Order: sequence, then C-alpha cells, then structure tokens
Amino acid sequence: MSKRTSRGFSLIELAVVMLILGIVLATGIPSFIKYRRDQELVTTCQTIASQIRLYRATAMVTGRVQRFHLYYNFSGYDYHVHDNNGPVAKGWKLPKGVTYSWGGSLIGIDLTPDGRASQSVDIELVRDDGVRDTVSVQMSGQVLYH
Repeated sequence: MSKRTSRGFSLIELAVVMLILGIVLATGIPSFIKYRRDQELVTTCQTIASQIRLYRATAMVTGRVQRFHLYYNFSGYDYHVHDNNGPVAKGWKLPKGVTYSWGGSLIGIDLTPDGRASQSVDIELVRDDGVRDTVSVQMSGQVLYH
C-alpha cells in the first residue's frame, strides 16, 4: 500500500473553477453596469431636487430670492444658483451621458422668501440611451421626484 498526499489542485479542477468564474463574471458585469447607470440617473434627480429644496429654504431664511438656473454646459456648469441676481453662487455638472430633455435652452426658477417658486417646471433628465427621470417643481414650492 502506498501513501499519496495531495498537495494542490489538478489542472482539470482549476480549469473548471476558472470556467465557472468566467461565466459568473460574463453574466454579472453587464447587469452591474446597467444598475450603476440607473442609479446614477436616480441620484442625479435626487440631487437636483435636494438642491432646489435647499435653496428654497435659504430664500426663506435669508429673505432674498434665490434664482436657480438649469442650462446645459453654461460657463462650465449644467445647473447653478444666483443669490439675489448676483454672480453664480454655486454650480454643478450633470454626469456624463445625462442631459436635459429640452436641450440647451435656459430654464430659470426663482425661489422666493415666502417659499414659493416663480413657475411650475418639470425637469426631465435623459440618459444617452433614452432612459428618462423627472423632478417637478410646483409654484407652491413643493419639489417632487418621480
């Protein structure tokens, strides 16, 4: 009787493990990329809604109108806020591949000290593959994400 001790894996065992790992990665990576892109659009809408809510509250606390502009690729920003018609106080960019549905025209919302908005606006964001998401600003100052 001879004693054999196993000191590793055979080439066949290693090949089977690599094949299973390859199949899992090949099916999982596209799903992860799609999930990440979906979450990026959702997060962008939530961020815009939060920024509008923040500057509405700022207008109410300071007693000064906060002018919120949505204008794709304007002076290095895709949306920005002016404090009482002054220079740009703060600006942000949209993620790569996300634009406004209305293209390059300017949309402006004045957030007033009484908590109201100057107009009702639907801010529709479009991803380069056509997926859309919307933030609505009501004249009452309520901001909805849907």
